[in-house]
Amino acid sequence: MKDRSFCQSALGVLLLVASGGLGCDSSTATPAGGSGGSTASPSTGGKSASGGTVVESGGTTSSGGSVASGGSSSSGGSVATGGSAASGGIATSGGTKTSGGTSGSGGAPSSGGTTSSGGASSSGGTPSSRGASNSGGASSSGGVSRSGGSTNSGGATGTGGVSNSGGIARTGGTSGSGGVTNSGGSSALGGSTGAGGSLPWLTVVGNKLQDPSGKTVILRGVSIEGLTQQMATGLKVNGLLDKITNKNDVDPASVGAPGSPGWYTKIVRLPADPPGTSDTYVTNTLKPAVDYATNLGLYAIIDLHYIDNPYNQAANVTAFWTKIAPMFATYSNVFYEVFNESNQTDTWAKYKPTMQGWVTLIRGSAPKNIIIAGSPSWDQTMGDAATNPLTGGNIIYSVHMYEQHYNKGAGYNVTQVNTAAKAVPLIMTEWGFCGSATPPCTAQPGRGTNIIGTYGTPMLNWLEGMGGSWTAWCASNSWLPDMFTGNNWDLRTGQDEMGAFVKDWMYTKKDQ
Repeated sequence: MKDRSFCQSALGVLLLVASGGLGCDSSTATPAGGSGGSTASPSTGGKSASGGTVVESGGTTSSGGSVASGGSSSSGGSVATGGSAASGGIATSGGTKTSGGTSGSGGAPSSGGTTSSGGASSSGGTPSSRGASNSGGASSSGGVSRSGGSTNSGGATGTGGVSNSGGIARTGGTSGSGGVTNSGGSSALGGSTGAGGSLPWLTVVGNKLQDPSGKTVILRGVSIEGLTQQMATGLKVNGLLDKITNKNDVDPASVGAPGSPGWYTKIVRLPADPPGTSDTYVTNTLKPAVDYATNLGLYAIIDLHYIDNPYNQAANVTAFWTKIAPMFATYSNVFYEVFNESNQTDTWAKYKPTMQGWVTLIRGSAPKNIIIAGSPSWDQTMGDAATNPLTGGNIIYSVHMYEQHYNKGAGYNVTQVNTAAKAVPLIMTEWGFCGSATPPCTAQPGRGTNIIGTYGTPMLNWLEGMGGSWTAWCASNSWLPDMFTGNNWDLRTGQDEMGAFVKDWMYTKKDQ
């Protein structure tokens, strides 16, 4: 884990001007979206954040990463594709409006991380530090960041099937010191290496994601931090994936639903460190992570984790998908998230040709994989895709929505989502919150209150009511908002913490 003190001090300033989002890298505090853009301190690793709430800490350092040659072999079971679709949808008054944004010029390449072409403007985001450093810089606006800290106890019951009162006190969890290397294959829960496991191919039909039987599928899971940063932790990538799929991970003190006796993660988001095209990085870091997730019976999102001006990164994005798309074309469980977040506050009509070009490129090599397409303003303005969709088939649209976005009132981000969901399928690849009493979470809008009741539960009920899938940000002990704390990876608990809430929710929905 990178030095967190710098991240916290920088975020203390950034969050004062944030208008809604989170994000901070332990190595580089790059604001994620703000009414005036986000500042970013260049670094060999770190990635600037954008409009999502999330404060990520960590950042990407090397293009190499640690070992893990090959996946783990496994025979056996398939994983339930999950979810029943709730009909209808829940009216909401939330939403956010992205305002302002700053122009970014330039952008220095980060070594091992991603290059960022200049400041990010944000309108509803929060400072985030997801991976690549921005050389331009933009001011951040509001939002929450998270930095470790001590666990919260307390917690209020949440409705919607996930009560999180009392929190889940975890004293050790599955530590997994050193993580699990993926060299030759350890047994796992399902699927065979390199073949997409035994999970079924999913398809887009209308505005829903469906399995081969025609059942609407809602996938629930988590995003981890950047692969290179996660490999530098005690758990490494494989150890963390083992943890979030451990069905015997019992939290005795939890009064959650009822006590969440285990993890029922069905999808994991794997942020690839931009540009991510070196043979060393792909062989030693990216492919082993995908193979291990596959052998655990998970759907896996390869997320090219830029938080940047997409027009300035066109060549790098093209090179990445030219190399990666054919590599996993036979994996029934692998989704391709084309570009994490555009920090440009332009229109869908302007962004669409660029996104369409990448979708067409991917589709030429991977005819069946689900493709996740983002939108301008940190994946917060996808509404026009309802009447002007991308072509290529099996495309779903990403949404990033933090507390300040959802609860900002009618007419903002919620309206964008409601509009899009009438015609196209959605997946919320980032959402979350944190309540640590120490910086940088002091800027979380609802810190110290029942965020589960005002945001977590109603937001997920609303999203799932439209058939939307999700990955919570972030299954990390440093990238913010983090679900875990400390080197023992204790689950964060409490009414304004997301760790136990996410685990409980997935448990209550395990058969859907």
